[in-house]
Amino acid sequence: MNENEAADLVIPLVEETARIDKVTRETGRVLVSTEVTEQLQRVEADLVHETFEVERIPRNEEVSAVPPVRQEDGVLIYPVVEEVLVGEKRLILREEVRVVRRRRTEHVQQDVPVRRMQPVIERTPAKG
Repeated sequence: MNENEAADLVIPLVEETARIDKVTRETGRVLVSTEVTEQLQRVEADLVHETFEVERIPRNEEVSAVPPVRQEDGVLIYPVVEEVLVGEKRLILREEVRVVRRRRTEHVQQDVPVRRMQPVIERTPAKG
């Protein structure tokens, strides 16, 4: 082989390339459901009970104006007046209605059902 032939010599170059194809394939299934369980749980609370006592106090006093509703030592006092005709008009305080509030707190405990939801997961393999 001479120099001219060596210059015309073509050497083919080969290159390999990699190609990746993706195929979706089922490998199994997952079934998710929920299960509800119920437990008793103790709850505590303070309950307030209020009662009112009403006492009527006769007064029969002449007054120049209607007395206001007032509070004395935790007692609400509502005046009850009446107009009386005696040749002239006068206000007579007939009675006072006194309202006393009594408050009592009671601590109670009670068991109540409480529901809790939990997941249930089942896996099944693919067919074939």
